Amino acid sequence: MLAGISIFFPKLAKSDPPDTNAVIFLLAEAKKLQRIAPDSAFKLAEDALRLSQHLNYPKGVGSACMRLGSILSDQGKNDSALHYLKQSYAIRKNTGDFKNASGACIQLSYVYQQQGAKDSAFYYLYE
Repeated sequence: MLAGISIFFPKLAKSDPPDTNAVIFLLAEAKKLQRIAPDSAFKLAEDALRLSQHLNYPKGVGSACMRLGSILSDQGKNDSALHYLKQSYAIRKNTGDFKNASGACIQLSYVYQQQGAKDSAFYYLYE
């Protein structure tokens, strides 16, 4: 797919295989575009999710789900955002990535708070 990408982007993680570096690149670009071109950011995050799933790369799946949930949350699409954020939280928790799992909890809490579901917001905030 984008196996040769590390030639053009030397700052990518040198310890990860080239295809996972493509996931990292796609997610970094999605983050840059999230506020100014959310549709493009969403497409890049979807590509990162598909590639991560194809590579069986849980870290990438968790990060892509987090980015997709964040973009959808920004657009007020809270039900869809919750779907991706819950996936991100579960993957990160199951892989022992507790630092990023806590970030997913904070985002979940925010979305639930926006919906007025304070009990659910507090549940994830204190998870």
